[in-house]
Amino acid sequence: MKKAFLAAALFICTAAVLSIGCASTNHQSYDNDGDGVINYMDECPNTPESHTVGKEGCSSDKDDDGVPDYSDRCPNTPKNQPVSNVGCMLDKDGDGINDYFDKCPDTPPDQTVDRMGCLADSDGDGINDYADRCPQTLKDQLVNHTGCPLDNDKDGINDYFDRCQDTPQNLPVDKQGCPLDSDDDGIHDFLDKCPGTPPHQPVNRVGCSLDADSDGINDYFDKCPNSPARDPVNQIGCPLDADGDGINDYFDTCLNTPKNQPVNESGCPLDSDGDGVYDHFDECPDTPRNRSVNSFGCTLDSDGDGVYDHFDRCPRTPLNQSVNSMGCPEKNFRP
Repeated sequence: MKKAFLAAALFICTAAVLSIGCASTNHQSYDNDGDGVINYMDECPNTPESHTVGKEGCSSDKDDDGVPDYSDRCPNTPKNQPVSNVGCMLDKDGDGINDYFDKCPDTPPDQTVDRMGCLADSDGDGINDYADRCPQTLKDQLVNHTGCPLDNDKDGINDYFDRCQDTPQNLPVDKQGCPLDSDDDGIHDFLDKCPGTPPHQPVNRVGCSLDADSDGINDYFDKCPNSPARDPVNQIGCPLDADGDGINDYFDTCLNTPKNQPVNESGCPLDSDGDGVYDHFDECPDTPRNRSVNSFGCTLDSDGDGVYDHFDRCPRTPLNQSVNSMGCPEKNFRP
C-alpha cells in the first residue's frame, strides 16, 4: 500500500514538472506585436502591425536618423544631421534650408534666401533684397542704407557716374551730373553772364567773350585788339577813321580830308611850303616861307601887275601898266 502511494505521488510530481516546463516553453514562443520576433528577443515589443522590422524586432530606420521608417517622412536624410520627430532635417527659421547647412539660422519669416540660407542680395551691394530699394544696382557702386547708389549732391546722378559731386542744389545737370553749359564755353549756365556765346570763342570767368582792349568788340572778331582805351571803334574793333586817311578819328585833326590825299600825323593834308594852303589845292607849292599867299597858295600880287609881292619892287604899280620882271613900269626902272 505504501509503495502504491509513493508511485502515485511520483507520477503526480512528474506530470506537474512536465506541465510547468511545457508552459514555460510555450511562453517563450509568444510574439505579442506579430512582427515575427518572439517576445523574449523583441526589443520593440509594441511595433505596429505590418511594419518591417529588424532582427531585434524594431522597425527599420534606413537613414539611421533615429526615426523608424514607418514614421519617417524624410527616409533619406544624410547621416549625422539633426532631425525632427518625423525624421526631416531641422529648419528653425523656415527658409527651406535645413539647419545643418544654414549659415543664417535666424532669417526673418517669408524672406528669400540664397543656398546658404542667408538673405538674398541679388546685386551684391551688401544690402539684403528684402531691405533693398534698388535691387539692381550696378556692381562696385557705393550705396546707402536702402541699397541705392549714393547721390551726395542730390542731382539725380549717382556718385559712381557723377563727375561733379558738389553741384549746388536744384540746378539742372547733364547726364554726367554737371551743371548745364548751354553754349559749351566751359562756364556753367548758373555762372554764365553771356549764355549765348558763339562756339569756340575764348571767354572770361563769367562766360563772356574776351575784349582785351575794352572797346566793346570781343577779341574773336576784333581786328584791332589793342585799340587805345576809350577810342570809338567800328564794327571790327578798329578806331574810326571817317575820312579814310589812315588816321583814326581820335587823333585826326582834319576829320574831313578829301579822299586819296596824303596827310600828316595829325590827319591833315600836306602843306609842303607851309603857306597854309594844302598841297592838293596849292597852285604854287614852292612858295617861300613866311610869304602871304592867296587861296590858291600863291604869293599875293597887290597891284595886279603879275609880279608877286615878294618879287615886286614896285608893289603899287597903277593898273594896266606894263612892268618888267621886277614889277616896275619899264620907263621908271633903274637897276
